[in-house]
Amino acid sequence: MNQLSSMNIVVFALLLLVALACSAERTPPRSLRDPSLAATYDRDRQLTVLFGSRDGEPGNQTFELGAAGGFLQRASDGLAAREGHALAFDSTRSVTTLFGGFRGFGVYDGETWEWDGTRWTQVATTGPSPRYSPGMAFDPLRGQTVLFGGRTAGGLSNETWLWDGATWTQSFASGPTFRNRHAMVFDSSRGLTVLFGGYGGGGSSAGKPTNDTYEWDGLGWTRRDPATLPSRRSLHAMAFDALRGVSVLFGGHDGAFDGETWEWDGVDWALRATSGPSPRVNPAMAFDEQLGVTILAGGFDGNDHLDDLWHWDGTTWARRAAAAAGGPPTHDDWVIYRFEPIDPVR
Repeated sequence: MNQLSSMNIVVFALLLLVALACSAERTPPRSLRDPSLAATYDRDRQLTVLFGSRDGEPGNQTFELGAAGGFLQRASDGLAAREGHALAFDSTRSVTTLFGGFRGFGVYDGETWEWDGTRWTQVATTGPSPRYSPGMAFDPLRGQTVLFGGRTAGGLSNETWLWDGATWTQSFASGPTFRNRHAMVFDSSRGLTVLFGGYGGGGSSAGKPTNDTYEWDGLGWTRRDPATLPSRRSLHAMAFDALRGVSVLFGGHDGAFDGETWEWDGVDWALRATSGPSPRVNPAMAFDEQLGVTILAGGFDGNDHLDDLWHWDGTTWARRAAAAAGGPPTHDDWVIYRFEPIDPVR
């Protein structure tokens, strides 16, 4: 082997190591994959809508959970399987909005779909660039779905986008730093969208959990600096308890899997519980207005993809019996659930 060939081999090996290092940096550990199951509450039909899968892989199943308990599986033909997508219920037009996600194999999604309780309809392919794990919440006072951040093919984003049911419009107001894997809810008591935490906190390639709190008033973001804060975390879940006027936060990853329950009242964060659901990332969570409880389903605890169902009444977590509640199944057992074929509309 001549000297030139040896040098070529060395250069190739170095380039391979760099590529592997970059890939490792951009590919999260198995325990910290992006949410596969997202949830929102349809207040008009009084049920929780969930989309994705429970087994940690990209999925495209639609489930609905009513106050009586038990998950009803609805068909989702037409939507590609994905993870890290966002859901929010548009109460002005009575539809659930889905945006984005990661399809695997390096494919980022930038589609906008809507679920009216009968079928999924693709309503936009333009707007925010394809991305996964943004935060999203619907602002009924202004009739807009608010989307922030996410990871794009170019890195983490700090963009704010507004969807009015027909068009995405970017707001250039300054606000939170680049991030994904954060959580957002709309505080109907104060008329503000609340954002907490996430993964990022710096430039487009930064990588650390954050614990800052921001609020969106329809025009701009305001950072809140309360006396008490949850620890830095990402992959947590939030829901707004409309009866008690507080944003409920559960779980996430802050260097370890977290099982704390926190509440934000617009002034300060308060630690409300350290028992209840096991520590986990990526639970699906929504507030059921008919039952008056926050519903938590599934997640990942570092060992298992969970299929449990919990209710939070503001004081205590109560586990719903799996036999009574059923649960979003894995790819291996979903055939035992009721199935209703639906024709999607593009």
